[in-house]
Amino acid sequence: MPDIFHINIEDRQIAGELIKYIEDTGYIHFADSNRKAPGQGHIDLFDIMKVLKSAGCSGRVTVEILPLPEPFMAAKQAMDFLKPMILEYNHK
Repeated sequence: MPDIFHINIEDRQIAGELIKYIEDTGYIHFADSNRKAPGQGHIDLFDIMKVLKSAGCSGRVTVEILPLPEPFMAAKQAMDFLKPMILEYNHK
């Protein structure tokens, strides 16, 4: 279970690190560089999704984020940001 937030702290190439262990990955925690909802920081999550798709990853994406500005809004921000990417990922 890779955690994008922590990979961002430790590694320069997030997507490259994911690919190394993709066969052992069941799901991935998504959070942005500030631990807020995806899209609220500087991590290129579009690139990560593109790499996961090209690798044929069939695991799940979950979010592990801070409940800011409040829990419901944080969840909505994550869903609004990730849903189009996930739909695109599953489309082709």
